[in-house]
Amino acid sequence: MGVPLPQVIWTFNGTLFYSSTNPNIYVTSSLAGSVYTSTLTWWNVSHGAEGQYLCSVSNFAGNMDKIFNIQVKKRKASFI
Repeated sequence: MGVPLPQVIWTFNGTLFYSSTNPNIYVTSSLAGSVYTSTLTWWNVSHGAEGQYLCSVSNFAGNMDKIFNIQVKKRKASFI
């Protein structure tokens, strides 16, 4: 966690990501104790979600980037 709380920016394949443009993908951020988290969540994921996601976090003390390369694999049907 940083003081002040960091600014968190997500990009998808180099483009600023807004969860409002895709109802199946959304971003949540929360503070629990001294831990600040930002989570990207997919529902009904498709191959269109494949690519590079970059999470950039910054405040006056500095910045940090983390890259996530996401690949969607087809799930085999299961029968009970």
